[in-house]
Amino acid sequence: MSEQGKADVDKAAALMSGIRARYGDRMTDEQMEAVGEDVQKIAAATGLMRGAALDNGDVPFVAAPYRAD
Repeated sequence: MSEQGKADVDKAAALMSGIRARYGDRMTDEQMEAVGEDVQKIAAATGLMRGAALDNGDVPFVAAPYRAD
């Protein structure tokens, strides 16, 4: 596993520890597992975004708001 991948796993584990401490008494094991999977996906996605090389002049992505006509 890459160093960044390990950091993402560590961050996901730390987030889940906080979630368990704060909400563990109100969630079932299945709910906690589903949250854990989502946290891992988010941590992996942020790792990919962090890996993107940007220059100082790069414009951020801006999505146009959806308007139903």
